[in-house]
Amino acid sequence: MHLSEIVTFLLGLAPSLASEPQDAPTRGEPSLPRDYFNAGESLNIFSRYGYLREDFHVLPTNSSEPWVVRMATRSPLRDEPTRNDSLNHGGDIEFQFCYGPNQLLLAYFRHFSIDGIPRIWNSFLIGWDRDAFAKWMGIKKHFLSNAYSYVLVRIIRRKRTGSLPLAEDEGPSLTESAAEDAARITVGDEASVLRFFDKHGTHYVGNYTTGGLMYQVYAYSRRKYPKIVSELQEKTVNKWAKYFDFVFSPWFADHSGDIMVASGNSTIKQWMHRNLNASFFIYAHQSLLNVYRNKSLMQELSTLLGDDVIVELDLKTLLPAIKDAEKRSWVEEILMNRLALWDTGI
Repeated sequence: MHLSEIVTFLLGLAPSLASEPQDAPTRGEPSLPRDYFNAGESLNIFSRYGYLREDFHVLPTNSSEPWVVRMATRSPLRDEPTRNDSLNHGGDIEFQFCYGPNQLLLAYFRHFSIDGIPRIWNSFLIGWDRDAFAKWMGIKKHFLSNAYSYVLVRIIRRKRTGSLPLAEDEGPSLTESAAEDAARITVGDEASVLRFFDKHGTHYVGNYTTGGLMYQVYAYSRRKYPKIVSELQEKTVNKWAKYFDFVFSPWFADHSGDIMVASGNSTIKQWMHRNLNASFFIYAHQSLLNVYRNKSLMQELSTLLGDDVIVELDLKTLLPAIKDAEKRSWVEEILMNRLALWDTGI
């Protein structure tokens, strides 16, 4: 293992029970209440590139009302069998060991992917700086530097999931209206491609998961970090809990970040301040690990974490739905060139 890699440990907080399939809504119908979206719906990534955090609820906000998606979506694909399930998922706790700030950023977005965008955070965080990043991570700006490594501790409860399963050798198909617009694309005419993007989008939702998310970041000097990773890899699971008390304490960590509630839910924040206090010798702090140690807290939190944050998202390009090979190649050239330019420009 190279130290610059992200090392992940995953522990289940409670058994994941069988999902309960629901009838998939027709994609031509309006969006579900509370601004949900569904697999197969599309969006023009360029219309909000860099500001997706304002349209997709993935980071803490100050909103008093629950929301998941605010961006208007389109329905350019023919009705395919979609899977939309409610999940009876007790929750997982993730430990992601990050060598530096870049790995911390990558770790936060590890469950997200957008075709053609390698640095996916750029599509969400235009204009972000150290102050903003430190605020979202719940740590002091001083500790956001290459002098420190990190452990990102997250509790994720998955409540709703959807996907558009397609055979490997088959792509999605456009509706009759969208196919007619695709036929109007002229090879060599960039404007015709942009008109198609404006009307039908650039990407569609391949799969998504919504639920609840809490997280906490611990910062360590580069001298301590290799020892932490090495020790955890050598220990058995039943010895981790005792070691966690040491590693995730203010006595050993250079900085213990605030516990963050991605939804901004005030009820969860009040519960957190009552129940997640911990101590190590004379050092008092708040710790998400209290949930792992205490089954009753685990059960309480399981009922509190709602369904108002996107915890997994995969956006795929509409390219496979354009069946004319020459036109598809031209659209791909325009799309990928623009994505590269926007990614570099951010």
